[in-house]
Amino acid sequence: MAKITLLGTCGADAKVKPLENERYAINFSVAENIPVKDKNGETVQQTQWYNVSYFSKSDKLVKHILKGKKIFVSGTFRFSEFVNTQTGEVIKTNEIIADVVEPALWEKNEVSNSDNLDMGTVDGKDVPF
Repeated sequence: MAKITLLGTCGADAKVKPLENERYAINFSVAENIPVKDKNGETVQQTQWYNVSYFSKSDKLVKHILKGKKIFVSGTFRFSEFVNTQTGEVIKTNEIIADVVEPALWEKNEVSNSDNLDMGTVDGKDVPF
């Protein structure tokens, strides 16, 4: 299995499933726009979709995984295909088993102190240049 890191757009709000031992399965889709040249040589955007599975001790991240929001995902890429027994069609899927999931752009007042997300502070003494 290959590692993948991408910055994309959530296709739908995340779905959460509680698991044993106070863990959660968080599932969502991510779209990535890839510039490609068409047959006329013009650059067009091609959309690649990925299903993402993320396992976490907390479900607090879910409120940031919303349709249309930018998200950073890093994990193991898994490609699979199967045959639909009803239609005979071959279905291909791209899935990422995520190690890291982070909102890519924080909007003002989007994160509250109760989220326990340490964004850190910097003052003039800490800047190395």
